[in-house]
Amino acid sequence: MLLFALALIAQDAVPAAPPVAAAGQPYRPPVIVQPQPIESITPEQMAYYFPSRALDRDVEGVGVVACTVRIDGYLDDCRPVFEDPTGIGFAAATARAALHLRYEDRYVGTVQTIRLRWVLQ
Repeated sequence: MLLFALALIAQDAVPAAPPVAAAGQPYRPPVIVQPQPIESITPEQMAYYFPSRALDRDVEGVGVVACTVRIDGYLDDCRPVFEDPTGIGFAAATARAALHLRYEDRYVGTVQTIRLRWVLQ
């Protein structure tokens, strides 16, 4: 039953043919907007995952990961994409914190890019 549901979702994700512009009107591609999660990361979770090396050195930074949306809407299989400064652990912390994000059902199977800015308070 689960495999059947996944197949139906995958069919819905297939992009339709691009629309044809009305006579005399230029074609304008659709605007793609980054979907917003329906469950976010709390400040307490951000504090919990803040890299210890960054805390020890009083350093702030950015982590970017790419994650897949599971059937329940939560993220999985997060892979580091970028971190600044490097070697402090911001990408790894972003990957762990991103597991608390949840997306709508229509995003199941998609890959979401998550960017978190880590700030000392």
